[in-house]
Amino acid sequence: MASACVRGADGRARRGAIEWLGRAVERIDVAVIIPGPPWAGRSVAWRAWLLDQGLSERAASRIRFPAHKPPADVYLHPRAIRFDGFFRDPVALLAMLRTAQG
Repeated sequence: MASACVRGADGRARRGAIEWLGRAVERIDVAVIIPGPPWAGRSVAWRAWLLDQGLSERAASRIRFPAHKPPADVYLHPRAIRFDGFFRDPVALLAMLRTAQG
């Protein structure tokens, strides 16, 4: 999961994100991928932020913070467009990107 899916531009958790994480970690392996260069204490700071936003200690302890994007069945990303094997017309792709950016 990309961190931008969890935290909004205002620095607070996006609506429903914390509740979803609490349920998700009980059923699937969750990894929060933090953009930018790695630094010591990064996962500690994110875990503390999640707890501050209302995530339970149990749920927070089940979240991984890998240094690199791991193989996964599903990635959540706020600017992602699923590639299904077909190259879209560039004009249609630009329209999709503009819609995704809001």
